[in-house]
Amino acid sequence: MYTQGIGRTQAQISLSPKKSVRLSHSGIGQGKTMGEIVNLNRVRKSKARAEKETKAEANRVKFGLSKAEKQAVRRERERQTEDLDGKKLDTPT
Repeated sequence: MYTQGIGRTQAQISLSPKKSVRLSHSGIGQGKTMGEIVNLNRVRKSKARAEKETKAEANRVKFGLSKAEKQAVRRERERQTEDLDGKKLDTPT
C-alpha cells in the first residue's frame, strides 16, 4: 500500500500488516533527502524493553530489601508499636 496525496507532506508504505515505513516528502527537490527507513518491529520491541526496565526499576525499589534489611525494618516497626502502646492511657470505667 502506497498512499500519497496532493499537498500532503508524508507518504506511507506498508510492507505487511505489521511492518510499515514512513517517508517524509517535505524536502524533496530542495536538496533534502527522504526520512530514514525504520523497522517497526525493532522500534516496538525496544519500546517494550524500555517499559519493562522502568517497571523492573520500580520493583527493585519496592521489593529490593535484603533479608537483614527486612528484619531490621520489622524490628523497628515492632519497637515503635510497643513504644506507642506503652504510652496509651487506660480509661477507668
